[in-house]
Amino acid sequence: LEDIRVPVLIVCGADDKLTPPKVSEDMQRRIPGSRLALISDAGHLSNIEQPDAFNHAVIDYLRQIEGRPRSGV
Repeated sequence: LEDIRVPVLIVCGADDKLTPPKVSEDMQRRIPGSRLALISDAGHLSNIEQPDAFNHAVIDYLRQIEGRPRSGV
């Protein structure tokens, strides 16, 4: 994970039992420059359980990285 050099958004449901937030938080700490979006009131299928919050997190992230130079992997 430490070698990833591209923009990364990690999305996790706050109530996810399959991939708990602690696992996502660890990934976020290990991937340089990554961002973590925790979706409230959602489990493993946060995109289905809370589609508006999921879409907002992804769109907000894409707007933030738009125009940033890309680095190699």
